[in-house]
Order: sequence, then C-alpha cells, then structure tokens
Amino acid sequence: MLCKTLQFPNFRYCTFLYRSILEALCFYLYYSYLRNPKTLPHEFLNSRDLINRIRRHACIGLYVGRNEGYPPATIDRALREQIHAQHPQLGYIPSSADNGVSGHGAYQLKPIKYYFTAQSGKFHSERGLPAVPSYESLCRMLQPDDLWPIGQAWAQHDFTLRGAQSGQSFIDAVTNHFGQARDARQFSEWAQWVNYDGYRAMYEGGSRDRMGLLIWMSHPCWPTMVWQTYDYYLEPTAAYFGVKKACEPLHVQFNPVTNAVEVVNLAAGTHRGMQLTAQTLTANGRLIRQWTSSVDSHDDQTLQPLTIELPNDDVYFIRLRLAENGQTVSENTYVESREPDHWQALCQLPKVRVDSEQSFRREGETIIGKVTLTNNADSPALMLRLNLKGSDGEQILPVIYSDNYFHLMPGERKTVTVSYRAEDGRGVKPQVALTWFNQ
Repeated sequence: MLCKTLQFPNFRYCTFLYRSILEALCFYLYYSYLRNPKTLPHEFLNSRDLINRIRRHACIGLYVGRNEGYPPATIDRALREQIHAQHPQLGYIPSSADNGVSGHGAYQLKPIKYYFTAQSGKFHSERGLPAVPSYESLCRMLQPDDLWPIGQAWAQHDFTLRGAQSGQSFIDAVTNHFGQARDARQFSEWAQWVNYDGYRAMYEGGSRDRMGLLIWMSHPCWPTMVWQTYDYYLEPTAAYFGVKKACEPLHVQFNPVTNAVEVVNLAAGTHRGMQLTAQTLTANGRLIRQWTSSVDSHDDQTLQPLTIELPNDDVYFIRLRLAENGQTVSENTYVESREPDHWQALCQLPKVRVDSEQSFRREGETIIGKVTLTNNADSPALMLRLNLKGSDGEQILPVIYSDNYFHLMPGERKTVTVSYRAEDGRGVKPQVALTWFNQ
C-alpha cells in the first residue's frame, strides 16, 4: 500500500518528500564518502541525526541508499542498521530505481504508446520529458537575440539536443505535428500540445497496475525547459494540466495500444450505473461514430468497457465522457491522425471566434475569477490558453487555473475558475487574455 499511498493525485508533494529523503540521505552520504573516506564516522552521525529528525514527523515514504545505483557495502550495511534501530516503521531499499521499485527514466519524449507498454508493474521512481514554457517565460530567461533559433542559450537552460532530455526528439515531434515553426512564440505555442500529451500519457500509461509514478522533477531551481509541470516563474505549462487530467480520482481515458476506452478509479469509492460515451469526430468537429456503455467502478480498479474503431481521416478527435446522474464526472479529448503525430491538417481549419465573460471577486486574501468561454463557430477552437494579466499588461503569478489548454467543439461552453493571492496582484485590475490555435 505504500506505493499506492504515494499515488498520482499528490505527485508534487510526493516528489518533494521522496527527493528530500533521497537527496539528503543518499547523495550527501555517498558523495562525501567518495571525497574523503576518513569522514565516514561523522557521516554516520549525520545520518543518525537525520533519521531522528524524520521519525518525529508523521510521514509516508521509505529510505533509499543511493540514487539510481547501489551504495558501497559499508554504507548500505550501516544505513540498514541505523534505520532498523531508530525508525523500523519505514522501509529501506539500497537503490532508488531497483529492489521492489523501478526507475531509470525515460527522460526524453517518447511515442505515446511507449508510456503504456513500458510498465514494470511496480512503483516507478523517475520519469520525465522536456516541458517548454510559455513565450512569456522564454522572454524572462533569454535575451531577445537568443530566443530564436534554438541554440546555445537554450542549452544553457537544459534544452540540449542530445543527452537524457534529447531536445531534438521534442523538436521533431513539434515539427511532425505542425511543420517548421517561424519563431520562438509559435514554437512555444505548438510545444504546449506536446507538453500536454506527453505528460498526460506518462500518468495514464500506468493505469493497468496503478502503482504510482514520480515526475523527475518538480520545482526547478533554475529557469529550465525540461522535466517540470510549472516553470521557474511559477507559471503552469500545458504539462501541468495534462498531469492534472490524468490524475483525476475517477478518470476516463483512451489506451492507444488496445484502442480501449478505460475507466480508472484511483481513490473515488464505488460508483454504479455511470454512463460512458465515446465519440470520434472529424477535424471540423462533426460526429463520425458514437459508442455508449453503463459502468460500475470500484476503488483501485481499471475497466475497459469499450473498444472503439478508429477512422481513416487525416486528423480526427476522440472525445470521452463519463457521467453520473447526468453530471459529468470526467471528460477527455485526444487528437489522433492516420499517420502518427502528423496533425498539419489542423492548420487548414478556419479561424474561429470565442466569446468570453469574466468577473472577479475578493474573498479574504484571495482574488477569484470566473471565466466562461463559448465557441459559437462551426469549427473547433483548439488549445485555448487562459493567461492572467494585470491592467499593466504584465502576467500575475503564481496563479491557479481550474483548467487550461483545452479544446472547445462547435457550440460548447466551459467555465474556468482563476485564483491568486491578492498580495501577488500588484494592486492592478486583473484580466484574462485568451489565445487559441486557430485564432
């Protein structure tokens, strides 16, 4: 139950907890030992103090001897003895990626099917991929002359073309989706599609066993373009909302390996008589085919009530909806194509107008906004982004959106809540700027 307690909905907290133990206990002891073996007795005093500090707090976790490898036998033996004597309630494994768990990445963007097939049936301690931030954040971290084309300055912020993150594979994915980007703004906007789908798949792929996954990493200590769901400036990227979607306690999703529609119950209790609807839609949002099923779902369970037939269109949508007593419990949208990841036909969609209504109120020290968006056009409005700004034109950060980077089919309406601390608002009037793919 340990791994399932460290389950998806708390992925940010779990990463902090796990890394706090891992880095403080493992890296410090191991590398200090390598630098100066004479200090080993002092290091063991330090590890004893650390265990004493941790054991005074209610915590869920385990001690790890070394990150993605095994400590020397001397250290491993001493840690086992200390933990057994001082904190026997918590477990210990010598390697963060072995011995009852799995890990070792991957850390670069992989095909979506990879995340469903590369499953060990164990708690997976590290996985990640690049997450290019918004254009506003790119402008904060790079000089104007370094924004485009992608080059050395991007590499200094961890977007290296090779190495663990393999930025080139991310660039290739963006290019396959939409073609060559003309500038940094367009690349960043297109990159959000890859951010969303990649990070959503990373978590949805674990639906079979539901043993849990930790993102490498969480909060970056340097303005970076990889391994994050929100950036150094505390702006959530589309990756954040892909993970948020996948981590719903009761969730509907598409499995690209089996073409099955899955209902995943992580911690939502028993639900009976729910209505599942799956649709395939043309690139213009017209219905191709629809499937329905009644679903009973229980805790810690994954069901496959439906298997759908995919159309032969160049680009199409899969829309899923799980409802209970007429109310939507979970919904999900996927962009798919006959040739994998080639979505350039979307660039031919007509421009659409999205109507919006927004209002803000203050509750104590929090400003809460409500934004209602309506697509009255005959074509989808794709990848809508809400961007909270002040009347001075600058972003207000940090901010919490109930949802972001989503699609509205013809005639659809959606309400999003936006909230931030009043002290972060600079005393300016808030307003939400809207952008979308076919604007």
